[in-house]
Amino acid sequence: TGRERSRSAGEGSNTEKIAFAADGQTLATLQRHSGAFHLWDVATGKRKANPVGHTSRPHGTSFSPDGRRMASGGELDGTIHIWDLATSTSLFSIHRPGHWARRVAFSRDGRTLFSTWTDDNLWVSDAATGERQHVIKLDDPERPDTRQDAISMHLSADGKTLVAFSYYYAKKGGISHSETLITGWDPATRKQLFGRRLPGMGSETAVSADARLLAAAYPSSEFDKGEGRGPMRLEDLVTGELLLNFPDLEGQTRPLEFSSDGRLLAASNYNYKRRKKDDPTSTAASVVLWEVATASEVLSLPLAGQSRAAFSPSGRLLAMTAPKQDIVVWDLSQGRELRRFKGFDAEVSWLAFAPDSRRLVSALGDSTLLIWDVGAPAKTPEVAASSGVPEKAWNDLAGNDGPRAFRARWALVNAPDATLALFQKHLKPVRPADAQRLQKLVDDLESQQFPVRSAANKELEELGDLAAGALRQALAKNSSLELRRRAQALLDKLRGPITRPEVLRAVRAAAVLEDIASPESRKLLEGLAQGAPTARLTEQAQAALQRLGKR
Repeated sequence: TGRERSRSAGEGSNTEKIAFAADGQTLATLQRHSGAFHLWDVATGKRKANPVGHTSRPHGTSFSPDGRRMASGGELDGTIHIWDLATSTSLFSIHRPGHWARRVAFSRDGRTLFSTWTDDNLWVSDAATGERQHVIKLDDPERPDTRQDAISMHLSADGKTLVAFSYYYAKKGGISHSETLITGWDPATRKQLFGRRLPGMGSETAVSADARLLAAAYPSSEFDKGEGRGPMRLEDLVTGELLLNFPDLEGQTRPLEFSSDGRLLAASNYNYKRRKKDDPTSTAASVVLWEVATASEVLSLPLAGQSRAAFSPSGRLLAMTAPKQDIVVWDLSQGRELRRFKGFDAEVSWLAFAPDSRRLVSALGDSTLLIWDVGAPAKTPEVAASSGVPEKAWNDLAGNDGPRAFRARWALVNAPDATLALFQKHLKPVRPADAQRLQKLVDDLESQQFPVRSAANKELEELGDLAAGALRQALAKNSSLELRRRAQALLDKLRGPITRPEVLRAVRAAAVLEDIASPESRKLLEGLAQGAPTARLTEQAQAALQRLGKR
């Protein structure tokens, strides 16, 4: 007859494929983009209830500070679910039809939920009910002919800075810009703190937990090879100031994630020349672990499939995707595989550790979220001071061999009693430079006599971080052009990888004390934090104490 029998409409009707059940009473549809299946009653055209949860791959999970709840965004299904981890039930969901959920994050008090979607709105919602409270508008006033599309979001560890990344899209008749807008916001007042542009429209970035550092892989005027094909850059997140370039690896290198203390950066590297045609187990991909302070590679692990990696909050564990759709957890303190999780047949779309470092959530491409019991790393037998191992590891901390220094760090952590005795003997707070002598050296930078200028420059360079404050003051004052030029050159040398042995040892020793995390190690850190304000050791000790205070 050609007469319409029924009509399905509304959410879920944007279909890619359709099929009738054998009895003709049910219609199955595959939704475009999200990959979700829906079942419809043919007689009424009404959709049957779906199971509670996402209908596309989850993405961007976030734990509440107490570890009892978890928020997850369905990347393509326009939903955010808040889960009770004790019962595996969805407490409530936030739904925005026609939008994809990008990232979600709990505030540090657990009361607020921040989320980004595929538009220029950053939502601020009640974490207990999901009710939207505020909207932060992502915008670049200098480019009124463009609109923003959010791609990711990061909340700093102290909860005081919310960073959003968004792409530029031209309004009708506007100009297209192949750039990314980075904006920083005060979560409490929702006032903008900073804004800047990043070349390219790639999401190949990683932000440190304190929201101070940005690792990025994108072309610049120096290496226009395409995104991920030049050396990664480490920048000041707020200003974009280049801090250092990581060594250039063959193939494509892209940042994945910083460790919670910001000392390590995991990056993926794809080099198809590594793949062996006669070996089906070989892979072209690897996860490279970089020591940020020295820009040196400390560990390389094989990677397969999509690049996913996550550090545990304790910094001892690294979870990553592995061959045959496995998840492998590496115990960095032992340099070996701790756990391997199998039994799922889907691509891993996200990995994240719970605050206790003992649970790992994996989001899968089949829309499921699996929570794994990671357990605790096995304890190693205590190493006696008389064995000579702590002394050797102490010497290795000062070396330029990144992998050896990395092993030394954990060797010392695994021998806490011997290490603390050694550090109490050798590790002292940095004494500040003599203020009068320092000022004279700065003044001598503009001396008319070359030998005087040269000697002052050399001594200031040897003082390193201890001279930074005086040099910055010289730049702030109405100093001569020659003095400003020389002061800036000295400050520029303070950027980049650390190479001085005594500074290397001090920075790595602070990491060891934080990893031990005992009352005795905290007391030693408290003493080191009283040293010269601009010294690297002082800054590292202060930052370590702040992180330990939040555990």
